[in-house]
Amino acid sequence: MTATQSNPDALTARQLSEQQFHAQYATKHAGLASTPVDLSICVSKQRRPWNAYWSLYDRIIAAAPDIKGKRVLVPGCGFGEDCIRLAALGADVHGIDLS
Repeated sequence: MTATQSNPDALTARQLSEQQFHAQYATKHAGLASTPVDLSICVSKQRRPWNAYWSLYDRIIAAAPDIKGKRVLVPGCGFGEDCIRLAALGADVHGIDLS
C-alpha cells in the first residue's frame, strides 16, 4: 500500500512538484486577471485562414452558427480566455484546468 492509498490527503513527490509549478505559473501571470480578453477573433468579420487559432474559431462558428445557450466544456482552459470568448458568443461555458 502506497502513502497516497493509506492517506488520500498525502501527495506524491510528482504531485507536489506539479502543484508548485502551477502555483508559480499562476503567480507569474497574475496580471492577466486584470487584462481584458481580445474578442476580435470571434467577432471580427476579417478572417485569417492561415492562422490555426483563428481557423479553430471559424470551425466553431461554422459548426454552431447560433451557439447562444449551448453548453460548452473547455477542458484545459488555462486562464480561461477561450471560455470568455465562447461566453461572449452566448454559450453557457464551463472550463476546467489542472492549475
